[in-house]
Parts: sequence; structure tokens; C-alpha cells
Amino acid sequence: MTIKRLDENWVEESAHKIFDNLEYDTMWGPDHHPGTQNPERQALTEVVLEKRLRENLKNINPDLPDDAYDAAIGILYSVSSNDMMVSNRKFHDLLLNGVNVKVPDSQGKTKTEHIDFVNWDEPLKNNFLALRQFTVKQFEERRPDHVIFLNGIPIVILEYKNQTTFHSKWRISFCRLLLS
Repeated sequence: MTIKRLDENWVEESAHKIFDNLEYDTMWGPDHHPGTQNPERQALTEVVLEKRLRENLKNINPDLPDDAYDAAIGILYSVSSNDMMVSNRKFHDLLLNGVNVKVPDSQGKTKTEHIDFVNWDEPLKNNFLALRQFTVKQFEERRPDHVIFLNGIPIVILEYKNQTTFHSKWRISFCRLLLS
């Protein structure tokens, strides 16, 4: 039996296999960047996979006008505050409870439609994606090892570190200090 070196690449590849075994969609990020044959987004600045989100909103909330999906996506994008805790609570509330949007009906009046971002009644009907090496360029370029998406919405960022390096050991010690 050979023992593999526990480096970041080995851990990342192993995690990717686990996500694949869990029946997530698994992709290599650079193959789906803007300008490739199958881009998941139009620019590296985009963090929500809007095409995937829109498809899933239509599956979860069928037979609504496109204006309803547009409004829900707009509300998701508008979740921001100077206070990160406030933003996180708003985002959490949207994921848990969905959102009510106003759309025109066939007589030109306005009606309210409820849109859920997650199918809580049938969780396996949601779309889970593990995207490896997902590049995002905002203030500076970042490339986490894995980003987990739920229906096109990023919900988890995973960054694997080699536990044998000085910096990783320092981070672990620092985290232990903070937790004690």
C-alpha cells in the first residue's frame, strides 16, 4: 500500500470525487469561464450563475411570467448592507422563505407571486454544483479550490491548505487561540 502525500491538490481532487459520488454536478471551473465553449457566466465578476439560477427558479416555481423570475433575481442581487451580518441575515431569509414579487397580470393589474429559491419540500430536486477552481475578479482576482452552488447561488467556499506548511500550522494555532 502506498501512502499519498497529503497536499492541497490531493485533498482537492479527493473532495471533488466525494462531490461527484454525492451526485453533485462537478466541473472544472476554467472550462466554464467566460469565453469558453460552455460558460456558466458572462464575466469573471459574476458570482451567481444566473442562467442556472433562472432554470432552477422555473423548475421550483413553474408557470410564472419571466418578470417574476427577473424580479426575484433582482432582489437576490440587491441584498447588501454596510453590515455583513445584516446582509447575511437577509440572504439567509431569502433562501429559507423565498420572496414575494409584484408582476403584471393579463388585465394590466399588478398581482403578487411567491418565488422560492430552494425546493425545501423535495430537496433532491435542487441543483447542487461543486465548481473547482472558480475564478472571481472583483477588487482582485481570487480562485477558491471549490465553490458549492445551490441552484446557481454560491453558498459554500472551500479552500484547502497543506497542514505541513508553516503558514497552515500558524493558522491552526491562531484559530485554536481564538476558540479557547
